[in-house]
Amino acid sequence: MRSLNLLPWRDRMQRTRRRDAWTALLCGLVAGMAVVAATELHFAGKLREVERRAAQLQAAIAVHRGAAAEQRNLQSRNADMGAVLTEMQRIRRHNRAVRAWLEELSEAVPPELRLKRLSIKGTVWELQGVAGNLEPAAQLLQTIRAMPAVSESRIEHLRSDSGQAREFALAGVFAE
Repeated sequence: MRSLNLLPWRDRMQRTRRRDAWTALLCGLVAGMAVVAATELHFAGKLREVERRAAQLQAAIAVHRGAAAEQRNLQSRNADMGAVLTEMQRIRRHNRAVRAWLEELSEAVPPELRLKRLSIKGTVWELQGVAGNLEPAAQLLQTIRAMPAVSESRIEHLRSDSGQAREFALAGVFAE
């Protein structure tokens, strides 16, 4: 049997509603995709901007790291040069003190003594000589002890080959 539609207007209305619903759904879907695409494009642009800025910052950081490494290198070299300068000043003061000591020593040597050898190694000095008797050597030792450039002095050894000549050695340390 065949069915008869007694209310054709309901069927048309139902088809119109379905068509409108599908159209609305399709339009909503297209609008949603358009919103998602626009949002995607917006955030992709923002992401590219952030990446560009991050690349700029990384380049700036690399430049600053290089400058910081160069500054540390210069500070290290400056400290090294300061140490060298300090050592040179210490040596200059030491050389002046040794020069003054040598001038005083030449005046302090009694005429009865004959100096054979003088050695200076850093702050240590050694003086060897020959005397008829040891009294002038003891007098020279006392004079050297009184000098401000000397912090320590002593007799290292005495030797007598014959009754006439006696060898002596004086040693000491310069004052810092």
